Amino acid sequence: MNPTDITPCARRFTLVTGQGNLRGYVDVQVGLFLIRGCRVIQEGTKRAWASLPQQQAKDGRWYPILEVADKGLEERIKAEALRFWAEEVGATL
Repeated sequence: MNPTDITPCARRFTLVTGQGNLRGYVDVQVGLFLIRGCRVIQEGTKRAWASLPQQQAKDGRWYPILEVADKGLEERIKAEALRFWAEEVGATL
């Protein structure tokens, strides 16, 4: 399957309050896979952005849980997470 044929589709949003710049988590379905825990982050009044799930290691550094080989698909996943978050909270992008 060609990565350009895949359309990510957000499935669930979890609002987060009191966690600094973290605004919430979005689960995004990509084909037969469900990516849980895409993070939506917004620093103050700056533009919000999304990241794929990460896990903090014992050394204190953050490491990706998954990596998308096709960067175009990765950007579409992040854009879908942001779009869904904005729709759920009534924000503008």
